[in-house]
Amino acid sequence: MLFLRAIGLNYHVPPFFTEIWPVLYQTQWAPNQLIPIIIVSCILFNDYVYVKKPEKSFLAVISIFIWGIFPSIVFVIIFGILIILRYYKEPAYFLKPRPMLDLFVPGLLFIPTFFFSCRGKIR
Repeated sequence: MLFLRAIGLNYHVPPFFTEIWPVLYQTQWAPNQLIPIIIVSCILFNDYVYVKKPEKSFLAVISIFIWGIFPSIVFVIIFGILIILRYYKEPAYFLKPRPMLDLFVPGLLFIPTFFFSCRGKIR
Protein backbone atom coordinates (compact mmCIF):
# COMPACT_ATOMS: atom_id res chain seq x y z
CA MET A 1 0.00 0.00 0.00
CA LEU A 2 2.87 2.34 0.73
CA PHE A 3 4.32 1.53 -2.67
CA LEU A 4 1.04 2.43 -4.37
CA ARG A 5 0.93 5.76 -2.55
CA ALA A 6 4.56 6.41 -3.44
CA ILE A 7 3.85 6.02 -7.15
CA GLY A 8 0.82 8.27 -6.92
CA LEU A 9 -2.11 5.84 -6.86
CA ASN A 10 -4.79 6.64 -4.34
CA TYR A 11 -5.53 3.05 -3.39
CA HIS A 12 -7.21 3.09 0.00
CA VAL A 13 -8.49 -0.52 0.15
CA PRO A 14 -5.88 -3.19 0.87
CA PRO A 15 -5.67 -5.97 -1.75
CA PHE A 16 -6.21 -8.70 0.85
CA PHE A 17 -8.99 -8.39 3.38
CA THR A 18 -7.99 -9.69 6.77
CA GLU A 19 -11.21 -9.08 8.66
CA ILE A 20 -14.01 -11.63 8.84
CA TRP A 21 -16.82 -10.69 6.48
CA PRO A 22 -20.44 -11.41 7.25
CA VAL A 23 -22.08 -14.23 5.33
CA LEU A 24 -24.37 -11.96 3.35
CA TYR A 25 -21.44 -9.81 2.22
CA GLN A 26 -19.57 -12.91 1.05
CA THR A 27 -22.46 -13.90 -1.18
CA GLN A 28 -21.36 -11.38 -3.75
CA TRP A 29 -18.50 -13.78 -4.52
CA ALA A 30 -20.56 -16.97 -4.48
CA PRO A 31 -24.27 -16.11 -4.51
CA ASN A 32 -25.32 -19.65 -5.38
CA GLN A 33 -24.12 -20.88 -1.99
CA LEU A 34 -26.50 -18.68 0.01
CA ILE A 35 -29.52 -20.80 -0.90
CA PRO A 36 -28.18 -24.10 0.52
CA ILE A 37 -26.88 -22.26 3.58
CA ILE A 38 -30.35 -20.93 4.36
CA ILE A 39 -32.13 -24.22 3.62
CA VAL A 40 -29.79 -26.49 5.57
CA SER A 41 -29.49 -24.03 8.47
CA CYS A 42 -33.26 -24.05 8.90
CA ILE A 43 -33.44 -27.85 8.71
CA LEU A 44 -30.57 -28.31 11.14
CA PHE A 45 -32.00 -25.74 13.57
CA ASN A 46 -35.45 -27.33 13.49
CA ASP A 47 -34.13 -30.86 14.00
CA TYR A 48 -31.80 -29.85 16.82
CA VAL A 49 -33.99 -27.41 18.75
CA TYR A 50 -37.57 -28.59 18.21
CA VAL A 51 -37.42 -32.25 17.17
CA LYS A 52 -34.37 -32.94 19.41
CA LYS A 53 -32.98 -35.43 16.87
CA PRO A 54 -30.16 -33.79 14.87
CA GLU A 55 -29.34 -37.06 13.09
CA LYS A 56 -32.50 -36.60 11.00
CA SER A 57 -30.85 -33.67 9.21
CA PHE A 58 -27.87 -35.76 8.02
CA LEU A 59 -29.34 -36.17 4.54
CA ALA A 60 -29.68 -32.39 4.15
CA VAL A 61 -26.15 -31.82 5.44
CA ILE A 62 -24.54 -34.22 2.99
CA SER A 63 -26.80 -33.13 0.13
CA ILE A 64 -25.22 -29.71 0.30
CA PHE A 65 -22.04 -31.28 -1.17
CA ILE A 66 -23.80 -31.28 -4.53
CA TRP A 67 -24.54 -27.56 -4.35
CA GLY A 68 -21.60 -25.90 -2.64
CA ILE A 69 -18.43 -27.46 -1.30
CA PHE A 70 -17.43 -24.73 1.16
CA PRO A 71 -20.73 -24.58 3.05
CA SER A 72 -20.76 -28.38 3.15
CA ILE A 73 -17.45 -28.53 4.98
CA VAL A 74 -18.71 -26.07 7.58
CA PHE A 75 -22.03 -27.88 7.96
CA VAL A 76 -20.36 -31.27 8.43
CA ILE A 77 -18.30 -29.75 11.26
CA ILE A 78 -21.39 -28.11 12.79
CA PHE A 79 -23.37 -31.34 12.43
CA GLY A 80 -20.62 -33.30 14.16
CA ILE A 81 -20.50 -30.82 17.02
CA LEU A 82 -24.29 -30.92 17.44
CA ILE A 83 -24.31 -34.73 17.46
CA ILE A 84 -21.56 -34.80 20.08
CA LEU A 85 -23.33 -32.20 22.22
CA ARG A 86 -26.63 -34.04 22.02
CA TYR A 87 -25.48 -37.64 22.51
CA TYR A 88 -22.18 -37.56 24.41
CA LYS A 89 -23.90 -39.01 27.50
CA GLU A 90 -25.65 -41.83 25.64
CA PRO A 91 -23.48 -43.13 22.77
CA ALA A 92 -25.42 -46.42 22.72
CA TYR A 93 -28.32 -44.50 21.18
CA PHE A 94 -26.75 -44.91 17.73
CA LEU A 95 -26.95 -48.70 17.96
CA LYS A 96 -30.75 -48.56 17.80
CA PRO A 97 -32.36 -49.21 14.38
CA ARG A 98 -33.89 -45.77 13.72
CA PRO A 99 -30.75 -43.63 14.27
CA MET A 100 -28.73 -46.17 12.28
CA LEU A 101 -31.21 -45.84 9.44
CA ASP A 102 -31.13 -42.03 9.63
CA LEU A 103 -27.35 -42.05 9.26
CA PHE A 104 -26.60 -45.17 7.23
CA VAL A 105 -29.00 -44.71 4.28
CA PRO A 106 -28.00 -41.08 3.56
CA GLY A 107 -24.37 -42.11 3.93
CA LEU A 108 -24.84 -44.81 1.30
CA LEU A 109 -26.63 -42.38 -0.99
CA PHE A 110 -23.76 -39.92 -0.62
CA ILE A 111 -21.01 -42.32 -1.75
CA PRO A 112 -21.66 -41.94 -5.53
CA THR A 113 -21.90 -38.16 -5.15
CA PHE A 114 -18.62 -38.10 -3.27
CA PHE A 115 -16.78 -40.10 -5.92
CA PHE A 116 -18.33 -38.02 -8.70
CA SER A 117 -17.22 -34.77 -7.08
CA CYS A 118 -13.73 -36.18 -6.41
CA ARG A 119 -13.30 -36.99 -10.09
CA GLY A 120 -12.64 -33.35 -10.79
CA LYS A 121 -14.20 -32.74 -14.19
CA ILE A 122 -17.63 -33.04 -15.70
CA ARG A 123 -18.10 -34.50 -19.19
